[in-house]
Amino acid sequence: MSRMILDVPFHCQRDLETVEGPPPPPSGLAGPMTWADRGCAIASLTMILDFWGRCSRADEVLAVALQHEAYDPVRGWLHGGLVQVLQSYGLAACRRNWRLLDGNESAYLAGREPDAVTAEELHIVRREMEGEGLQTLRTILSRGAPVVTSVYRPLGDRSSLGHQIVLLAVERSTVVFHEPAERAGAYHRWSIETFLDTWKATAVLAADRADVLALAPIEVESADQRLVAPRDGSPQLHAGRR
Repeated sequence: MSRMILDVPFHCQRDLETVEGPPPPPSGLAGPMTWADRGCAIASLTMILDFWGRCSRADEVLAVALQHEAYDPVRGWLHGGLVQVLQSYGLAACRRNWRLLDGNESAYLAGREPDAVTAEELHIVRREMEGEGLQTLRTILSRGAPVVTSVYRPLGDRSSLGHQIVLLAVERSTVVFHEPAERAGAYHRWSIETFLDTWKATAVLAADRADVLALAPIEVESADQRLVAPRDGSPQLHAGRR
């Protein structure tokens, strides 16, 4: 459980209203749009960069994001491009996805026919992956690094393109976050249940040091030996405890 709420400077995407040159509208969305309408990722990155003392100007971050082609007219903001933006400012950054099962159900079933039993199995695996993701968020936040993550907006509308927010804490029963779409968007709260219902199970992690983002090695012990999987992924055998 995260034991603190990170003190992250708040930035609102509405501050991009003065930026000229409207974005190409995402597929399926009609009407005129501005970067203030589609700037959730830019405001979120600006909060992260400001927190780490790198940049506090959303218009500058937008320009860098467009250089890295981080915006796609059909898909919206691309997490791979957002990672490049953060790295260009000297931060260690990576993206995580705990919904890799989506669209790959047939490969997971490996020839088994879909039925009620496999449907329940897939549901269990999805919930396990979301739980693993939530624990990762808790760990990174407890190390003092805020997290950009994607949620459905409107709340729970899984047909939407998604929306970026900045997590500040994952507490026992609530999450605390900055909502860049609102002028009064600082330090909002959702219950864990509401967050999981609207979370896209993806995130962009960033910090001033790479070790902040690296999770601890996995240890598997037996009576005679210990298998340790270090951060480089190569297993090593050590004599077991007697």
